[in-house]
Amino acid sequence: MVVLTCYNKACSVQGKFEESENGPEACRFHPGGPVFHDAYKGWSCCKKRVIDFGEFLAIPGCTAGPHNPEKSEAPVKPDVKNTGAKEKPDFSKERDAKNYGQETYVSAPPSREKLAAQEASEEESEVEQKCCIKPKILSSLKTELAKMELAEKNRADLTKTVQVGWPCSRSGCQETYKGEASNANCCTYHPGVPIFHEGMKFWSCCERKTSDFTAFLNQAGCEKTENHDWVHPDEAALKSKENSRYDFHQTPTNITLNIYCRGVIPKETTVNVSNCRVEIDFCFGIRKTQMSLAVTELWGKVNATKSRLNIGSTKLELIMKKKTSGSWKKLHAEEIGATVFFGMKDKKPAIWPENVASDSGEAQAAAKEKTVQKKEVVVSKHVISKPVEEDLDVDDLLENEWS
Repeated sequence: MVVLTCYNKACSVQGKFEESENGPEACRFHPGGPVFHDAYKGWSCCKKRVIDFGEFLAIPGCTAGPHNPEKSEAPVKPDVKNTGAKEKPDFSKERDAKNYGQETYVSAPPSREKLAAQEASEEESEVEQKCCIKPKILSSLKTELAKMELAEKNRADLTKTVQVGWPCSRSGCQETYKGEASNANCCTYHPGVPIFHEGMKFWSCCERKTSDFTAFLNQAGCEKTENHDWVHPDEAALKSKENSRYDFHQTPTNITLNIYCRGVIPKETTVNVSNCRVEIDFCFGIRKTQMSLAVTELWGKVNATKSRLNIGSTKLELIMKKKTSGSWKKLHAEEIGATVFFGMKDKKPAIWPENVASDSGEAQAAAKEKTVQKKEVVVSKHVISKPVEEDLDVDDLLENEWS
């Protein structure tokens, strides 16, 4: 027997039939066309709608009739309906702001050579001078320092005798105290800090980059020391929260450098800035972790005397004014081999040339010194000269107290 092909849409026998089996109601099919609308699929001849394409193909025909062995000349196109009609643009119109909107030109950051030439033309000679920036203490830091003082008292109550099961506090060391034999093993650890950047994870001390977080945690340390630093598990959990990281953002006139850490101690924090270098030594947390950030040379020049330093409960913010307005490609001048160091203070490299003059901050202190006025107060026909200071805001009061 000859097997023929049925060209009815959604034929009930999958499009194959024998001529002897054809009859008035041999085929169940859809006389209409396919309809795709807002993710729903169906046939124009019946009301059933589905989302899955496989279910759409399995919708049984709604009409009975004979098989159709003749192929239609015009292919069936699905009826696609859109909720929002899109008007095609008329390119015959004049291209102006009225028809197409205002054009905006965005220029790329200039090359460092061009910026340096521009800065040199503005000021012929400039002696690099290191300025110590006086911080402004925000009110949130005082609250955080009070919490740290209370946590320090609770920490003093912890037993100092090493117990079995205590972990080593150094980053990257997976050892736990199992007895006196554990003290004979060397401690292999990472002296740097963890860095997560563009999907890659690595330590600042060795920069073995990986995208897998488990592989990052299992990376062996890059330095060795003879003794472990065994700590109470509660203190180890506390140390794991004392992390720090940095980033920067900019406007055409300012470059802002942020260090994120909890509980900065102002008395043990110093920030030195020149027209092309930055050095930040900061101490934070209950364990008084000492770290540093040093930029050997900035991408552009800054006005060091106009820099501002804000210290809050979770962030140290250094705002530097650019000498020339514009956009910087990076924080540091990578083109000439400049680097950014961020890690433990004892690993910090020297960044200041010998001929750099040091400003102890007296000039800034003099500029910010409060002026004292004399006010005449008349009491019982007597004139009394009384010095009166300017009103201080909350931050100034905290600054006097904590800095």
